[in-house]
Amino acid sequence: GLQIRDFATRGRRVSQFTESMHLFLEDKDSSAWARCYFRVMPVLVLASACTALLQIMIEEPFLHGLGAAVVESVFDGIFTLEVLVRLAVSPVPLRFFTSPCNLIDLFAALALPLRLAVGFELPSKGVDKDPVVVILLCLVPVVRLLKLLRRWEQVHLLTKAFADVFEALPVLLYPLSIFTLFFASLIYLVEPMENIGSLGKAVWLTIVTMTTVGYGDVTPESAAGHFIVGTLVIFSVLYMAMPIGIIGVAFTNVWQERDKILLMRRTRQRLTDWGYTAHDIVQLFDAFDHRRRGALTIHEFRVMIRKLKLGMTDSRVVQLFNLFDRDSSGRIDDKEFVRTLFPDKFLEVYGGDLKDSAALPRPSQSRG
Repeated sequence: GLQIRDFATRGRRVSQFTESMHLFLEDKDSSAWARCYFRVMPVLVLASACTALLQIMIEEPFLHGLGAAVVESVFDGIFTLEVLVRLAVSPVPLRFFTSPCNLIDLFAALALPLRLAVGFELPSKGVDKDPVVVILLCLVPVVRLLKLLRRWEQVHLLTKAFADVFEALPVLLYPLSIFTLFFASLIYLVEPMENIGSLGKAVWLTIVTMTTVGYGDVTPESAAGHFIVGTLVIFSVLYMAMPIGIIGVAFTNVWQERDKILLMRRTRQRLTDWGYTAHDIVQLFDAFDHRRRGALTIHEFRVMIRKLKLGMTDSRVVQLFNLFDRDSSGRIDDKEFVRTLFPDKFLEVYGGDLKDSAALPRPSQSRG
């Protein structure tokens, strides 16, 4: 039968145990133990971050010295073991180092050799003078919290929303910069030099006012200055509603499509983890198209997903199939799959076919 990696162009053949371990680490629905792992690890990550922060957030921490060294070393050992196992069972080791989540895990594991360099037990004083101690107590907790990005997929919805509005934001930022310089110049002209001694200080007052922060460290003194700043406040509230509204609408639209976006991202990521690219999709569809109809039915598609070890339940497979079957024909071909899942690679994969289609002679039009 078809074995995983038969059509992948990169990676290595893996054993059944390696496949099982990879699914255990990546798919919470692969087994009961995997579900326990996905529930326990976030708790450990949060506990490790809190343990490090509690050593510097209060003057007399209850956890310090040898006790803190033991607890922190246990956390570092667990995280180091996790990232080593992930690397060992990775189907494509080179791709392991291109994943942001894997890089975060690697940085979190570097805390163990750093802790070894200072003798595990951190000094109770002089934290602000030792860069290694600063890294262990200030930066390591942040990196540990970033480990939750692997299991908190919804955060990708936020990045998708910002990507959607990125094109519109520069259009709004350009006039905003003009208005900032305009009001700053007016404030600089009408305010006494003792209060606003430079244009930079006027720009600071304008920015703080427009963003509705209002620190209060710089305020107008003249009547004209109060009038200009008052006008700026009203204008800022009206203008800032536009970019905030655009971001809000974009996030609402993304949230309504969250199941589709996350499912496609999960599928794309798991195909990439196993070394499959958009170019392999053509051969994969041809291999599972047993009746040679040029498309896969829902049953054939389900068999392909199972063979590829993507770790999807039947309900997810049906949902994914419906995303690709835009014409509701009950079949999907490789072009629909690539166009939906790898839109930026579609022309690269099928560019030659499209050119050949465009080169076909067209029927001659009748001349009047």
